[in-house]
Amino acid sequence: MRISPLHIALLLTGLVVLGGLFYAFLFHTTPEVTTPLESTHSTVEVTPIHSDVSVQKNSAPFSVIAGQQKVESGSTIKTSDSGRALIESSSSHITRLDYSSQITITEEEKHTQVRLAGGAVWSRLANLFDSGETYDVHTPNAIASVRGTSFGVWYHENTTIVIVLEGTVLFTPVGDEKNAILVHAGYKATRVGSDSVKLELITKADRLLPWVVFNESASPTSPTTSAVPASTSSPQTTTGVPQTQPVSVGDLVRLSSMSPTTIVEGSQEVLTISGRNLDQVETLTIGGTQVYFSHVNTTTITASAPLLSPGRYSISITAPGGRVSTLTSILMVSARAASPNTVTGKP
Repeated sequence: MRISPLHIALLLTGLVVLGGLFYAFLFHTTPEVTTPLESTHSTVEVTPIHSDVSVQKNSAPFSVIAGQQKVESGSTIKTSDSGRALIESSSSHITRLDYSSQITITEEEKHTQVRLAGGAVWSRLANLFDSGETYDVHTPNAIASVRGTSFGVWYHENTTIVIVLEGTVLFTPVGDEKNAILVHAGYKATRVGSDSVKLELITKADRLLPWVVFNESASPTSPTTSAVPASTSSPQTTTGVPQTQPVSVGDLVRLSSMSPTTIVEGSQEVLTISGRNLDQVETLTIGGTQVYFSHVNTTTITASAPLLSPGRYSISITAPGGRVSTLTSILMVSARAASPNTVTGKP
C-alpha cells in the first residue's frame, strides 16, 4: 500500500502535536521543589519588676511569669495589686506596667500597639523621627500616638489620662477623631467618657504621683536594672521612691478627717485628707472611684475630687497587706445652682 505525501505530512504533524502536549503535561504536573519557610513570630520580652505578673496567649488560661520571658506578640499581660512588669519590644521600646493593670501588646514591623484595658502604663521610646516607626496606646475612649517620647497613660472607669514628660503625644478621642490634640511635654490630657478632651499643665501633685516618680527615677538606658526576682518581699526597695518600712499592729493606717467636706457638683476641688501613717497609702477611692493622689507627709495626702453627682460619698484608702480605712459619707456634693436664664427660659 502506497502512502501519499499528504498522509506522511499529517502523521508528522500529529506526532509533533502529541509531543508538545506530552511535554506540557510533564512540565506543569512536576511539583516545584521548595524549601519550607520557618514560621516566625514577633516577640516581646517581659520581666517582672515585682511579683504576680501573668501572661495569656490567645484564649489559653493566664500563666504566671516567674522570671524574664519572651512572649508572642498579641499576648495579654496583666499584673495583680502587688505586681509590676517591664516589657521591651524588638524595637527596644520600653513599656512599664503598673499594679492592677492589663494590656495586650502587638509588635509588627515599625509599629507597636498597646491596648490598655485598665490600670496604667508608662512608655519610654527612642527617637523615631527618622525611622518612620510608630507607637500607640489604645484605651476604650482614647488613643495616644507618639514618635519619640516619655509619657504615662491611665485608664479607669471610662476615664483616660495622659501625662507627657518628654516629646509630644497625639491624643485622639475615639469617636471624635477630628478633635485630636497634641499634648506637649509638661501637659496632661484627660477624657471622661465621650466628653471633650481637657488639656492642663502638669501640677506638682501630678509629678509626685508614685507611678510618675517611679518612672522618672528609672534609667532609660538600663531598663533591666530595676527588675528584681519575683520573690522580693518589699517592692518599694527597688523603685527609686522612698522606702516604706514594715509596720507593726500599732502603726496601722487610719483616716481621721477631710477638708473641705462639701463641694459643688463638677468643681473637682482639691481635697486635703488627714490621718495616720498616710505615707503608706497605695490607693485612694472617693465614692467608689479610684483617684490619683499626692503624699504630703505622714499625716496628709491631697487629691482632686472626681466628677460626682449630687449626694454623699465615702472615701477609702488601702495600704500594704490589704489594710483599709474608710470615712463613711464624709463628702457632700451639692447641686450646681441654676443660672437665671436657665430658670426663666429666656435667651
